[in-house]
Amino acid sequence: RTPRAPRAPPRATLLLPLLLLLALGVPMRAVPGYALLLVNPLGPSSRGPFIPREASTWDTAWDAPTDYENCPQPPTPTKDVIGVAYYIDDKYSIIDPVLKERNDRTLLPVSNLADGVSRMAAQHWGTGDPRPAMCVLAWLGSWAYGEGMTGVANSQGRNHVKFRLTQIALSYLRVKDHPSLPQAERLAAEEWLLRVARIHVQSFYQERLAVADLLSASNHLYWAGACLAAVAICADEPQMLYYAISLYPYFLRTIRANGTLPAELLRGERALLYHGFAASALVTMDVLVRPNGINLYATRAPGMSRPALPLLIDLVMRGHEDATILEEDAGQQQVPLPSADCNGHCDLALLEMYRHMCDQGDPVCMRASSLADTLRPLSRQLLGGFTSYLYGPPATLRLIAQPALPQPPAPSAPSPPTPYPPSLFSPPPPPPPRPPTP
Repeated sequence: RTPRAPRAPPRATLLLPLLLLLALGVPMRAVPGYALLLVNPLGPSSRGPFIPREASTWDTAWDAPTDYENCPQPPTPTKDVIGVAYYIDDKYSIIDPVLKERNDRTLLPVSNLADGVSRMAAQHWGTGDPRPAMCVLAWLGSWAYGEGMTGVANSQGRNHVKFRLTQIALSYLRVKDHPSLPQAERLAAEEWLLRVARIHVQSFYQERLAVADLLSASNHLYWAGACLAAVAICADEPQMLYYAISLYPYFLRTIRANGTLPAELLRGERALLYHGFAASALVTMDVLVRPNGINLYATRAPGMSRPALPLLIDLVMRGHEDATILEEDAGQQQVPLPSADCNGHCDLALLEMYRHMCDQGDPVCMRASSLADTLRPLSRQLLGGFTSYLYGPPATLRLIAQPALPQPPAPSAPSPPTPYPPSLFSPPPPPPPRPPTP
């Protein structure tokens, strides 16, 4: 395989997204699509706030060759990603626990891949040791060789790929630039990330947005933007980055003056949770594209005097303090945002990222920093996991355990065959008949 040459996207391909962003007043320092390489905001060469904890070790000459023999065994690649829909109401707010367990078990290989990559990348980030970085590359190479996630996917599977691919790409950015990584293996992993993103994310939303209305601009669209932005920077693919950025104006055109998002208000009792989920994706987009010349944080929605993203963050924090603030708009009582033992599934972990990117004199920014100090340690798997460890202030690092290398995932029992295709309203399969009593 020959090294992939840096590419500049055709001007015609980028013209429409750029015009849309300019019309909405998105501040641009420069047009990075014509640069040779995209800026990695999580790499050691970044001038952003996220610097490796032991940056000096990156200058050490690693003379001893590193092999893959001592890496944990990666999960077996799965080509098709077929999930099980587990919401059982038309608002997608009530979860059937039986269907949810079946979905988690079915998608376990993808989840194990993402979580393992995140743990090894975090360990590398905190120590500068190249061995975890090499193991990240070995895991991604295993799935690239096995054509993981390149087959068919249903709606639930596609969403899972989108979320977990974001996590994988964010984690890979932390190891991508280490000089110990072999170029051929690195390019193979990056081409695989691009392939999966194009199959299950970019092509889907290109088709969908051609016929969609603004109300369909939900957290899924914003996570598509975060996913594509992360993968684009992993693979130095400006065209994909600009497509990702072109999704942000959908958020600008839908947010209301009180910070609410119409599509998330339709989620019934989980409206507040999904406002936090949407905010996590949008903050991630800003973290990724800001070093590449576009400031999403400072962008105002049409007709508003304040930037849009702080409005949403303010709503999420007020909802954390008082979940009843959305009851009138959503039409029912709200499930509160998790705040105790905020580990793994906590969208308030976005505050660790947000406090680096916001205007330090802004009241919302100061409240975000204060709330993060109160709740730390915070973690969100889809943000790369170990969020406080990776983004928190250095003074708190000693209080947060360093992530350990993942162990080989335990094999799970295969899902029992079902006589019907999984769907939203499919009942759980009946229990097997009990043997007759002797």
